[in-house]
Amino acid sequence: LVGRNCGTVRQASPKMTGKDEDAWMQTPQGGDIKAERARASFKVEDLTNLLDGGKDATARRRWLRSEVEAVELLRDQDQIFRPRKERYRVALEKFGAVEEVRRRLKLVEDNDVAMLRRATAEDFPLA
Repeated sequence: LVGRNCGTVRQASPKMTGKDEDAWMQTPQGGDIKAERARASFKVEDLTNLLDGGKDATARRRWLRSEVEAVELLRDQDQIFRPRKERYRVALEKFGAVEEVRRRLKLVEDNDVAMLRRATAEDFPLA
C-alpha cells in the first residue's frame, strides 16, 4: 500500500499470521489501514462476506486459515528468498502437510481444499 501523504510503501511482513496481523494493526503503519477502513462508506465485514460468498463462507475460510496457521511448516512464507531447488523441495513438503491437514479435517470438497491450499500462500508444483 502506498501511504497517502508520504508516498512510501508500507506492507505487512510476509510471515504474518492472524495474531501478528492484529498486533501490527496497533502500529503506526497498521493505524493507516485502520483509519482507511474507518473512512469506508461500507462495512468492511459486509464486503468480505460478499466476496467470500456469505457469512458462512467467510467463517469457513477463516477457520481453514487458522488450521493452516496452526502448522509451523505452513506458516513459513519465505519462499521468495530461496533458491529454485529449495523452493521446490519446501513446496513439496508443504503440499504433504496440507494433505495431512486435509485428511485430519476430512475435507473432500474441492472448494475447501482450494481454500486450504491458498491459505499457505505457496505455489505448489503439483495439484
